[in-house]
Amino acid sequence: MQYYHSKEHQLELVKSENLNKNFELHNHARHYVISYVTRGSVEVILNGILHLYQAGEAFLVMPFEPHSVQVEENTQLVSLCMGKVFLEENTREETARVIEEFLTDAMEKGIITEEARKSILERLIKLWERSTERNETIDKAMKREVEKTMENLTQRLIDFPEEELTIDEMAQESALSKYHMIRKFKQDIGLTPHQFQVQRRIRKAQDMLRDGHSIVEVSLEMGFYDQSHFSRYFQKIVGISPMEYIASETKMG
Repeated sequence: MQYYHSKEHQLELVKSENLNKNFELHNHARHYVISYVTRGSVEVILNGILHLYQAGEAFLVMPFEPHSVQVEENTQLVSLCMGKVFLEENTREETARVIEEFLTDAMEKGIITEEARKSILERLIKLWERSTERNETIDKAMKREVEKTMENLTQRLIDFPEEELTIDEMAQESALSKYHMIRKFKQDIGLTPHQFQVQRRIRKAQDMLRDGHSIVEVSLEMGFYDQSHFSRYFQKIVGISPMEYIASETKMG
């Protein structure tokens, strides 16, 4: 796996090939993801529905949308990860301009193909269409179902995943019973609170490793028992070890 990211914007390209890896059920709290299959095929379970994407096809994953991905050994997959804040705080015209420049730069460096660049940009339009529809649906549902306390709990896990919060403490903070809190959380987010917290710890660990922190420092800061415990979860979620992640990361202008 290789990672390429922009210095100025919340944009990152992840290039995966010859992994033969199953990324188990997870979601992305802060990112929209558009993936393009350059070679081979990918099995994706999205919202409980199985999809098979062949070479030349792209698919879109929205924030908090639960999904799993099976990448076969002969497959090459390129994924554009776009920060939720970046997309929501800029106009569509500005967003499209920045992303097109980013993808063109990646193409010129030989990271993605022209076909991948075009397909991802086409999917960007679909993203805006789905985002508009989804936001309207979520707004209506939240008025009826989602308690403010659950929103606060989710945001706390996003911002401070390293905090030691037990299920009992989460339930107390949300003013719900433990059973109701877990069921509601999984209904809204697609993962249990513990699964989501561990995932967020690893995502935050990636940022810290990228900023130059040592593996030992990151593992302790993120609340893992030791480096081995951290490395095991990191490889399970990211697909490669922390050391391999540091070695594979390349900055783009």
